[in-house]
Amino acid sequence: MSGLAGVVLSFPVTWAFYSVVLRIRYMGLLNFIALFVIVGIGVDDIFVFHDAWCQAGRTARSVEERMAVAYGRSLHAMSITSITDSGA
Repeated sequence: MSGLAGVVLSFPVTWAFYSVVLRIRYMGLLNFIALFVIVGIGVDDIFVFHDAWCQAGRTARSVEERMAVAYGRSLHAMSITSITDSGA
């Protein structure tokens, strides 16, 4: 749920950066379509991390160890998928 919350919270942050920092007032159709790309990046990372979390449950003894193993397993895959999705 926190992963999906992060995806949803990325919309207002992106909108604020777009309109306040860049001072662009026009929001065209392609900008709205880009929201689906943002959701795709976030959901892709959630799937990768969930898989790593499930795999880490087999070997980890505590929640802290499981989190460390899951982050270690998913760090590179999440980075690569985010970079390629953002580039596309």
